[in-house]
Amino acid sequence: MRKLSLLLVFLTTTAFPDFRADEAKVESPSDTVRHLLAAIRVVRLPGQATEAAARANAALDIEGLCRKSLGKHWAEMDESGQKEFVSLLARAFEVRAYPRSADFFKDLVIDFRGEAIDGDQARVQTCVQHPDEGRVDIDYELHRTPAGWVIHEVLMDEVPMGANLRNQIRKVLEKEGYPELLNRLRKKLEESSVPRDGDE
Repeated sequence: MRKLSLLLVFLTTTAFPDFRADEAKVESPSDTVRHLLAAIRVVRLPGQATEAAARANAALDIEGLCRKSLGKHWAEMDESGQKEFVSLLARAFEVRAYPRSADFFKDLVIDFRGEAIDGDQARVQTCVQHPDEGRVDIDYELHRTPAGWVIHEVLMDEVPMGANLRNQIRKVLEKEGYPELLNRLRKKLEESSVPRDGDE
């Protein structure tokens, strides 16, 4: 089994046009995936990190990931607590996943192999040829919201990466509780934090 990072999987990138050039409404699941990849492609460019990360975050159902990961704890939290956790996880994507993914996948070409839509659910199939890992199939599962399609799961060679992350979060919750989960997440952010646009 190939052992690429979960968050890296979300963030593969290729030679897409400047993500700012197309302001049209996302019309298809494949559009959402392309917008994500285009944003990640420029996340390390000077002056574009904040906007690119915001675009990438918008393509992912981060709140849904948090809700499913926390389970009953989410239901017991007030709105401010929920927003805090969503913000922390989104920031973790910004400072750890997106930059590393931009570096790791920068020279790969992504082959869009197909798109299947079933009502409000969809799957976009892609693959890459990695110099070390060989062929890697990366599929995106999405659902439709009033704002458009968002990604809720990514599968690499049919292994669900989002489910793996949810399981890791649940293990910490069960063994050490929610306060320790927050402490670990904040510590990771402190260790990995990168300046935002305009910061020294």
